[in-house]
Amino acid sequence: MICVSAALAAEDFNNAGRRAYEAGWVHALRGQAAQVLACAQIAEVHWNNAQVGARERADVSRLRGIAINWEEILSLPSPFFVR
Repeated sequence: MICVSAALAAEDFNNAGRRAYEAGWVHALRGQAAQVLACAQIAEVHWNNAQVGARERADVSRLRGIAINWEEILSLPSPFFVR
């Protein structure tokens, strides 16, 4: 998350939140629920510091929902590994 670090160094919390959100999206595409939740939390912290609007808060909620969905999918028994 080098981009997040660069944005934080410039005290650009909005951009840091956006980069964390984008990293979370990549983890969501990979099906990595724990990393998605971590990125959502990081994005939320940065966006709270930036005092952003409703869209960014909705983006955090969206990431959390995706992570919860992946957790549910991954907890189900897979029909591909039945003996």
